[in-house]
Amino acid sequence: MSTEESDESDEMTEHVSVLTPIGHAGMPLPHDYFEEADYQRPKSATPEVISIDFHETADVMSNLPFEVKIQITKSLTQYDLVNLARTSKSFYVAAVQALFAKIVVDSRHSYLQSSDQRESRSATYIKTRYNFTKLMRLVAKEGQSLGKLIKCLEVVHLPDGMNQSETRSLICNSLPLMSGLCKFYCDSDALSMPLNILKLLPNKQDVESLAVNIDLRQGCETIGAFENVRKLSISPFVSSEKLATFLNNILVPSVVQNLSTLRMARECASVINKSSRQSLIVTKYMLNNNLEEPNVGETDEAIRYNQMDLDFWKFLDPIVDRNFKLLSLRNLEIAAVNIVPEDSTRVVQGIDLSKLTLLALSDVQEVQLIPEVDYEVSDFTSLALEYMQPSFLCGLAPYLRNLQKLRLDFREPIKDSVHVFISQLKRDAQVSLWELDITVHWDDNKLALWPNWGVLAQKYMDSILMHAGTLRKLSLIAHQDFKFYELPKRIPGGVLLQLQRCQQLRSLRLHGDSLHPTGSELIGKLHGLEKLDLVGKAAGGPQHMALQVVHAGVLDNWYRVIHVAIALARASPNLKQVRIDRCLFACFPDGTVGPQTDNSDFDIQTRVLMSANDWE
Repeated sequence: MSTEESDESDEMTEHVSVLTPIGHAGMPLPHDYFEEADYQRPKSATPEVISIDFHETADVMSNLPFEVKIQITKSLTQYDLVNLARTSKSFYVAAVQALFAKIVVDSRHSYLQSSDQRESRSATYIKTRYNFTKLMRLVAKEGQSLGKLIKCLEVVHLPDGMNQSETRSLICNSLPLMSGLCKFYCDSDALSMPLNILKLLPNKQDVESLAVNIDLRQGCETIGAFENVRKLSISPFVSSEKLATFLNNILVPSVVQNLSTLRMARECASVINKSSRQSLIVTKYMLNNNLEEPNVGETDEAIRYNQMDLDFWKFLDPIVDRNFKLLSLRNLEIAAVNIVPEDSTRVVQGIDLSKLTLLALSDVQEVQLIPEVDYEVSDFTSLALEYMQPSFLCGLAPYLRNLQKLRLDFREPIKDSVHVFISQLKRDAQVSLWELDITVHWDDNKLALWPNWGVLAQKYMDSILMHAGTLRKLSLIAHQDFKFYELPKRIPGGVLLQLQRCQQLRSLRLHGDSLHPTGSELIGKLHGLEKLDLVGKAAGGPQHMALQVVHAGVLDNWYRVIHVAIALARASPNLKQVRIDRCLFACFPDGTVGPQTDNSDFDIQTRVLMSANDWE
């Protein structure tokens, strides 16, 4: 080496080391770039500590048992797995196996999740149309045999730009090659599949979790036996009769005995049940004449009651006829169906309710059929009070002895039995709820039994406080129902302040309007509260008008309501997260807050909802 080269080498050695900071362009900064900065090797570091025999380490890693390699790959992200497969021949098989084991298609997934979220959802995430198309074509390619490595396929949110037909085609071409598939999950809003897709599954005997959106409008066919299904979700369905026919093919004796999770939802719930509200009281005269409730001032379209679908629980009849029962059911979620009070007897006979830990009834309407009245009626209030039957919910309460999580969005005519049901759970079934998600409905018909809204709100609060010793999650939302729409209903501040008795609460969800007068006072007394969700466009109160610019910035919505988040954070130092409408803030112990753009899991943390995690 020449003298000049030696001097240049010594100069680089002096100014560059493994501890030197990296500059903007990727070049190491000179040692004396910052005055008074010392980037020399720490004195405590010894040559024995930092010297590593890489050859010896590589030999040890390559000789590890395959089972140990599998456990190592489970702790790596999908990017680490790709790099590992490219650089290590000994880890290639284990890395590829872990990379394809669980595929999650979710365009809204954020890579900036906390470490706890990443560990609980270790998977390969697909966000773009290009990546999803390439993956499905790679699986469907002959001779690759990658399909047998896929154990779990989840479709949560389709990538932007993908239409339904393109997605169905890709899945149908690749699904027959997924011979190791044990879980197939499609989110209720993601994708609707034809019934024939279930015939394409090559290993029906091994499928344990099946959550698919099947189009049952074309009739039901023989799809094969899924004898080991433990978790089942069917949505959306249109007709209860076709749903019952389809479930009869699925609910074979082995499934009836071992089914632990069941979810069903009717198609277009928001359109059918909210855009044109039907009467919940039906007489024989109305059935015979296809008449609606006598209220001609709001609509000209008559509702045909002889076409009402009131046979949702019909699928339980064959199970009861064979002297069977759903003995292992732990989670039950029903959405957008009509029921009658007599259905409670059918449910008690077909389901062992003592095993249920989660019950969710969303947008469920109870219809009171009065066949004795075969004449025209103008006063439905007096008619309902005379012929009213006990509620469907009250018939279930004594049997729900292990219920922990409850979600109710339940409508019934004239009366309101939801608060009675919550009280009965404590009084008759000796249940102490952990999580409670309630939507209260108020309309002018309720004035037949309640003098005003405040009295009913207090009844709900009394029933909630019966579970104050164990309640950790509470969502309490009230609506004023009208014929074609609903508006938020403010809960009186004096009633809401009674929640301070729920000292075990970790999560609280309310309409922001209800919290405005007493927000800081209530939140300051809930010492264990960590997550607060304020719902509604006016949840943050008056906005900063100075930020109403022509071209809004990325975080303008956050900064318009940040003053509310700061006030709440200062009122409760233990508060960790606050969401105001759609703006999520992280709260710090010193009373400051910071915007968070990733709030994909916040609904699950503040509500009683079933997510993809429940289908593991």
